[in-house]
Parts: sequence; structure tokens; C-alpha cells
Amino acid sequence: PRRGKGEGTGRVDSAIAACQGLSDAMHAAQQPCEEAPLLEKPFGRDDRNSSSVLFGPLQDSGARLWPPQRWSPSPRAAVMRRSDDSSTPTAFAAAKAVTAAASAVAAATTTWPARQSGDLPGLSPCGSDDDRPSPSSLNQRSRQNAFGCSGIAVQGDQTAQLGFMQGKDVVIEGGDMETDSTTTGQLSRSTIESLIVGRPMPWQRQARRFYKWLLPFALAELFALCAPAAYMYWHLERTWSSKGWRILLASIPDGVAIGIWLFGLTSVVVQYAYHFVRLRGSAATPDCPGGEPLTHVVIVCSYKEPYDVLGRTFSSLAGQRGLRQPPIVVFAAEARDPSWRASFEQLRQAYGHRLKQLWWSEHVLVEDEIAGKAANENFAAREVFRILVEEHGLNPFEVMLSIVDADSVLSPTYLAHVEAAFRAQPDGRRLVYNGPLNVYRNFAEGCLSVQCLELARCHQDTFHSPFTVPYPFSNYSLTLGFAAEIGFWTPDVMPEDIHTVNKAMVNSFGSRTTVTIPAFICNDLVAGFGDRYQQAKRHQWGSVTELAWLAALFQDMGLRFPAWWAIFTSEATRAGSFISTIATIAQLLVEASLGIVLTQHWADVPSRAKFLLSLTGSYMAWQWLWFWIAEIALWQTLLQQFPIEHPSPARWVALILSMPTLHGVNRVVFLILPTVHALYHAVFVGELAYVCAPKGVLRPCLEEANERSTSRKWLGAL
Repeated sequence: PRRGKGEGTGRVDSAIAACQGLSDAMHAAQQPCEEAPLLEKPFGRDDRNSSSVLFGPLQDSGARLWPPQRWSPSPRAAVMRRSDDSSTPTAFAAAKAVTAAASAVAAATTTWPARQSGDLPGLSPCGSDDDRPSPSSLNQRSRQNAFGCSGIAVQGDQTAQLGFMQGKDVVIEGGDMETDSTTTGQLSRSTIESLIVGRPMPWQRQARRFYKWLLPFALAELFALCAPAAYMYWHLERTWSSKGWRILLASIPDGVAIGIWLFGLTSVVVQYAYHFVRLRGSAATPDCPGGEPLTHVVIVCSYKEPYDVLGRTFSSLAGQRGLRQPPIVVFAAEARDPSWRASFEQLRQAYGHRLKQLWWSEHVLVEDEIAGKAANENFAAREVFRILVEEHGLNPFEVMLSIVDADSVLSPTYLAHVEAAFRAQPDGRRLVYNGPLNVYRNFAEGCLSVQCLELARCHQDTFHSPFTVPYPFSNYSLTLGFAAEIGFWTPDVMPEDIHTVNKAMVNSFGSRTTVTIPAFICNDLVAGFGDRYQQAKRHQWGSVTELAWLAALFQDMGLRFPAWWAIFTSEATRAGSFISTIATIAQLLVEASLGIVLTQHWADVPSRAKFLLSLTGSYMAWQWLWFWIAEIALWQTLLQQFPIEHPSPARWVALILSMPTLHGVNRVVFLILPTVHALYHAVFVGELAYVCAPKGVLRPCLEEANERSTSRKWLGAL
């Protein structure tokens, strides 16, 4: 309509003529088209047996056509998938007719031109009036939230700002486009909902009805694991001096015992050698295959974060190397935070010119959402989808969305490694990319027990078994199209990272979806003992409630049992999950019982048993030795790129000597007790409120804690 009546009519006529040509071609190629009908699927969802999906011009090969792209307002080529079917000239004529019809229809309904090669995909106030979206195209949002951007079109030192605020007029600086009070802030749901096929995944509130069954489940699991050990303990107490145990121990040949011992020692060395090869050179820029570069969008979730913390994160984002274009960064703020505007203005002045685009989003908590990271990033990601995909026609599977915390310091090559890993996969569109966990940035501030805890936790994630794939923690990446397919983030959950991976597995029929990359992101640890316990309780709350969500997933979504079982076993074997924590309790009980028996009857222990125990002890000492060799090598090489606060040499000696003892104590204090606490809260109290964990700079979170304490005192007085 904006281009004139005559031109619009001509486009409609062209579309009608193209559709007529399509009909004729279909009749000419009737038999091939019956074998390969048009698939009623949204864009990007392919049969997992197909070789690939192409977003581009049709190739001269056998092809089954999908419906035209619903997400692109520009006349792009149709989406197709390859097949092994033989092609015919008439079938290919039908394919070209479909492409022409799709392009003509899209062109007839387009109100502004497609993005030209080299243009920045943003709401640019630069250029002619015909290249700008009309104000009416901005009034498509109904949810009472806000989204904005800074540096939409960067040409030299020119930047522009655009903001959406509920009930307020917003003027674009340097342009003449305004929004009125009817502009609010909701993404149009039509395109996103078209991605979701079948029943939607349940929200966490649908899983609350299963909370009451968590305690019986935990007791049943604990009994099942401890009953055999209890019987063995009772039998040992009664028959320790009998010949039965001596005969059993003597039946193990020396060669078998020593062979198992040597295999264990070798496997430790092989595991660390594997990670040495995997991590070596991760600070260097990786080689990325050619082709169109990905559009990187990084969402930084923030709530009352001081500028010192945010400055480190944005400085690392602005210093990314190995990308053909800088990333788009979204500062995802909460409306409850009165200080975010001042922080954003400082960030814009310091780093806006070094980024491709710098946007802000303001999330307003609405009904059925809980305060936390998930609701904030869910809103920000939906707004990114609206702008880049619905308004500018970018392929969402070529937009890499990275989620980072406000205290994350990225390796200069982190995003380049994400893109390289994406291109290295046969089909990297529906995968989650995850780097090693690291919280050493303010390591010197932590107390001794917290330092031991974080050393063990980060070491386990970095040097994991080659046969397992760890879950991401806080920082991870996935394509924008994949995020849309799984419904973005569930805004009423607390463990948004592990929950997103489980949702990704649902979308992939239970298969593993996490790809590890070698680049690090360095975060802050929670230094105080009490604060670290609160953080552990929040983590274990997520583990406890995730089991209830899996029950709701099976009952409400109707997922087939093999796919559901694959997701269940993945969650059950995850370190720190509710099921694995109950198993840890049983393991500690068994180890304690065995230690008591050996201490009381050490004189009666056969020499054969002492020999086997010595092999076990030497294996544990070997593991401990390689733990510190790997940590020293890591601190002296890859971690040198981060501004880490190193502890004193005396503290390092204390850590090395106390690690075996504190590791066992930390399993009780920061794993078992928080799990029991969270279980009690879920069964007898209700939902757990999100508590900010003070990291790096303590003042904002301490002030919030004081406010909550004052509120409780007033409520108690009333």
C-alpha cells in the first residue's frame, strides 16, 4: 500500500499468474508430486532422516518443497529439503513454479523492501523514508513490557536510539518516527506459535501437583539403595571371621586385581590427555568454514548489577575476535530495578560504538511468572525474534543466541568457537553449545570451604568423562530458531539452564543436544559461606522441581515412553540432580558403614582384603595428583586471559592439604543439606522465592537482603 496502488495491483496480478503456472506444472508432473506432497510443517522442521535443509535458491536436484517461509516479509526463495528421489524435468518445473508463486505472493504483501546485502538488521532510522517501517508496523505488541535499542544503524560514529515504553511517547533521535501511547511491548505470537507442532510443553505450575510425591519417591530410592548395604553390614558384623569372606577374596586372582588397577591409572591419564588436546589453543581464533556468517545476539540478564560488574562483561563482548561482524548485545533489565537506565547509558557511551547494535529490554513481571532470570530472558529473546525475524526476515537458524550472566567475562574467542562448532556439525541448528564452567574471577575472596567447593565443581565440568556431556550452567548458546521451536524459556522455572536443555531433548526425541566448546567464560563465585548455601539451595530447588516437571511432561504432553525415558535418565545421571543426590546420600551411608566396620575389625581383616584396599587407596591418590596437575596447568595457561584474583601461596598450600577432607564435608553442607531443605520447602511450604546471590560486588544484594529482613520484621509486628 505504501508503494502506490498501481504497483500493488501489478504484484497481485503477478502472484495470480504464478499460481496459475504452478497449477499447470502440477498437472504436468502429477505422479512425482503425489509421491512427494507438500508438507504441512512449519519452517525449519525437517524429517530427521533427511540429509539437510537448505535456506536458499532451489538446486537442480530432486526436491520436496515445503510451504513458503512464514517468518520472512521479504520475497526470499522457498525452503526445500533434499531427498534421494529421482528428479524429472516436470517435477523441477513444478518446483520453480512454487518458488515463483511464493516470491510473488510475498512481494505482493510486502510493505517495505527486503534487507539489502550489507545492511544492518535493525530498525534503522537512517536512509530514505521508503526504507523505514511505518509507525503502524510497530504497534503489533500488546504485552505490557518494553524493548529498545541503541546504535541501531552504526555508520562511523553515528548512532540512533529507539525505545518502547508502556504509555509513553518515544521519539527516535535523529529521525522523525514517533510511537504513541498505544505502543506497548508484546511480540506477535503468530509466527512463534507456528513453530510448535503437537502439544506444548508443560509449565512448571503444572508440575506442582507432583511436589507431594517427591518425599515418598526420595525415601523409596534411599531404601532401595541402602537395603543391600545394610544387609551386608549386618552380615559382616556377624560373620567377619568366617571362612566365607576369605574364600571370596582369595577367588580374585592377583593378575586380575592388578590389571584393573593399572587400567584405572591409565584411564585417568587418558582422560586428562583428551582434555589437553581439546582445550589446547582455545585462546586462539578458530578456523571457521566459509559461507554466510552467523548473526550473534548476546542477552545479558541484569538486576541491580553495579556498573563495575557490567563493565567487565560488556568489555569482553566488545573485544570478541574471529567474527566477521560484531555481536548484537541486549541489556535485559527488570522494571523493578530503578538503576538500570543509568547503567545502560554508561554502557552505551563506553561500548556502543564497538558493538554492531546495543539494545535494551525492560521486563515487567506479569501473572504466572516468577522473578528470576528465566522470565527476563524469555521476554528479551521473544523481542529479538520479533525484530530480526518477523520484521527483517532473517533466517532464525542463522542467528546464534547466547545467554550470559551479568558477571560473565567471555574469552575473546568464545563466540568464534561457538560459530566454528555450529559449522562443524552435520546439522547444528537444533543444538545447545556450552563451554566449561569457571567461577574463578574473584577466587581470592572466597573462604576455604567455598574455594574447595568451586575447585571441585569447575574441575568436574571442565575435565568431565569423554563419554558424558555436561549440562550448561548459566552461559550457553543456541540458534534463535531452536529457541522458538521449544517455546523460548519457561518463565515460571528457576533452573533455566538445565530446564532449557531438557526441553531441547524433548524437541529432539530424547537425543543429546549439548555440544561442548573449548572456550571459557569466567564468572564470579559467591564468597560468603552463608550466601553460598543460599545459592546451593536455589540450585537444588531446581533439581528437586525438575523431577516433578518430568512427571508432568510424561502425563500432560503424552510424550512417548522411549523419548521420555531418555530425558529422565539424562536428568537422573546429571551431577547434582535430585536422583543423583539421593544416590550420594546412600553412597555416604555405605562408605561410613564400611569405614566403621574396617576400623572396629582391622586386626581381623584378611591380608588379601588389605591388599585390595591398598590398590583402591593408591588409585584415589593418583586421581588427586592429576587433579592438581591439571589445575596448575589450567591456571598457568588458558586462565591467564582473564582478570582472576589469585590467592596467596599459603592459601594454596591449605587448599591442597585440606581438599580431601573438605570435599566430603562440602558434599554434605552444599549438596545434601540444601537438597533436603529444598525438598521440605517444596512438599510442605510451596514455591521458593528467587534470592539474589551476591557475587563480585556485594552492596546491591546486601541492600536487597536488608530490605527483605526489614519487611519480615514489620510483617511479624503486624
